Amino acid sequence: MEPIDKDTNKVKLVVAGAGLSGLMLAWKCLSSNSQVSVTIIDSKSVIGGDHTWSFNISDVNPSLHKWLNPFIEHTWEKYDVKFNGSSRRLNIPYCSGNSNSLRACVEPFIKSGRLKLILDTKVIKMTSSEVIICNGKKITGDYIFDARGFTFDKSIKLGFQKFYGITIETKKPHGLKYPIIMDATVPQYDGYRFIYCLPFSQNKILIEDTYYSDGNNFHEGEYNKRINEYIETKNWIEHKVIRVEKGILPIALSVDIKLIEKLEAKHNEPIKIGMRGNFYHPVTGYSLPEAVRLSDKVSAFINETNKNNSLEISSKIRKYKLHTYKRDKFFRLLNRLLFRAAVSSKRHFVLERFYTLSENLIKRFYSGNIYKKDMLRILIGKPPVPVHKALYYFSERAFMAREHSKRD
Repeated sequence: MEPIDKDTNKVKLVVAGAGLSGLMLAWKCLSSNSQVSVTIIDSKSVIGGDHTWSFNISDVNPSLHKWLNPFIEHTWEKYDVKFNGSSRRLNIPYCSGNSNSLRACVEPFIKSGRLKLILDTKVIKMTSSEVIICNGKKITGDYIFDARGFTFDKSIKLGFQKFYGITIETKKPHGLKYPIIMDATVPQYDGYRFIYCLPFSQNKILIEDTYYSDGNNFHEGEYNKRINEYIETKNWIEHKVIRVEKGILPIALSVDIKLIEKLEAKHNEPIKIGMRGNFYHPVTGYSLPEAVRLSDKVSAFINETNKNNSLEISSKIRKYKLHTYKRDKFFRLLNRLLFRAAVSSKRHFVLERFYTLSENLIKRFYSGNIYKKDMLRILIGKPPVPVHKALYYFSERAFMAREHSKRD
């Protein structure tokens, strides 16, 4: 095959899903190659949803900071964590973007016609070369991506991070200068519970009630009541609610890599990205840093590969995914220690101990790139979980075998 002639050949991407990963992919590929066009299909009437995405700036490669900057709505130079036995302010810059800022990033491409939207439309079937929508029409492209959100996969065993948040506007200044990433001084329920606060202005603040839980049952009324109790303790009683945000994020306890390799070896499949492709931090469930990394990789792959050879790009992304599964093995061990070895009511001790470690280690941890010495540093010392239980959950292969036997 001839390489792409970027002066004459158009490269068409078709993406199912207008969420974070789909829009990030479109934005990066469109801004990196003037010959790329993108069609996005979504079942909803508005792209981008109604979400807030936050991250440490150190989670993203410095070479991408300038490109990502238009997405970032708020930046804080520090943030706090609070536990009953300790508190700490970390000098790690923290950033936040939202659905509005993401939509603004792709809006110029919508106006120019390079990004076409097909909304209020369900996808019936997808292959590596086409998408069939509800009216039977086929949408074809050089590269087909599935970004329709998370689905359960028998090759991955999960815990869950559940969150229910409200953004309020207080009558008086709320008094927070920096985010509180974890306030675990609150009563513990349903696993590990903490409150997450983002001060957007002197009077506007996002407050999220968050749980690291074994199950995905969601009790919205209880979460709302507990947030209001927290608001009362902070004396933010005079306020109005601006918006509500809620969700459940997957936390990976183990993966069956052999089964994944078997499933991923299928040809004639669309390229799965974002939560659909299990691209998220295994401990936090956060998907933005991985969405940025993968968008950058796909953009580079498209610029360097042969047109119409979606199999080559699919193979590259599959190899990258397997690399991340192997890279994240230690993170899944920590999740098993948190969710299975630790007593549910005492999980907060695991996180409290973690936040006594060095800032550089914490930054590397959240960026997903830690050293072997970091792993040892996290595990050594007096463990916050019983040793015999920790050893029982140490082997991922044995854990997965036990989980499979339960289903059988």
